[in-house]
Amino acid sequence: MRLFWKPQNSLKARRSCIRSHQKTTLMTKGTNMPSLSTIFPLNKKRDTDVNAAARSEHKFLLHKPFLRPFLADLAVFTVPDGNNFKGLGRYKVASIYLDNHELRNYFDKVNGLPRRLKTRVRFYPQSADENFCNVEFKYKFCDKSIKRKTVVDQKQIQNLFSHGRRVYFCHQNRVLADFAQHIHINNLKPVIRIDYLRYAFFGKDNPSLRLTIDTDVRCCRYRADFWSCRPYIPAIPEGLFILEVKTKDSYPYWLSSLLSKYGLKRIAISKYVCSMQALARNSTLSF
Repeated sequence: MRLFWKPQNSLKARRSCIRSHQKTTLMTKGTNMPSLSTIFPLNKKRDTDVNAAARSEHKFLLHKPFLRPFLADLAVFTVPDGNNFKGLGRYKVASIYLDNHELRNYFDKVNGLPRRLKTRVRFYPQSADENFCNVEFKYKFCDKSIKRKTVVDQKQIQNLFSHGRRVYFCHQNRVLADFAQHIHINNLKPVIRIDYLRYAFFGKDNPSLRLTIDTDVRCCRYRADFWSCRPYIPAIPEGLFILEVKTKDSYPYWLSSLLSKYGLKRIAISKYVCSMQALARNSTLSF
């Protein structure tokens, strides 16, 4: 099965996205950011580890020769993320993505659907809490997103993947219970692991502004020993990095100036889609 990333640019798809965006804008007129809680219900009293504030996420491709000067310019206006490993300025991120046998999440992204839900397990191999991981729901509505997550032990995830999903339906941790129910109803299973090194920063004057630069993106097929396996297939062409801007407000002037200075243009790119395609090119894609 050969996969290729060809975003759906048909007039029908564009009109659907525009209508959905207009509907959200009308529902939330007068607010700073669209509220997606009506689309993706959240219970703040029940779920303590919920980031319910919608934010915009925009991606750009940064070429390797521009990395050092871009980081030097960023240092004037931002502060590094506290997760940086041993003062190296970056840390390792590992994610396990789930999908069904029809690769619904993959094709939802490829076809440019305005409403998408992604489920994944994320952990940080080099951190002090490497035995724990985040179970995440990430809901996308056009360029807005909501993330719902909770921290669990790796053994719980192993049991969830190995011994069935019904066990956790009545779990005290409601995010984990909803996660188990969601993957059971939609017949999801882990399909791919994606690792990368991340530079992360927060705005000095606006902590809600977050910038990340993901480098050395690699992937491998999901295996039972996915906690210890090392992804080896490059997912992004060598010399290209993914810059992502996440904010609840509009861009500050200094950020717009930096993007213009380095000629960075917004692009629709997904690490999951690129990794699935890289996996398909390097092996048979069957689950």
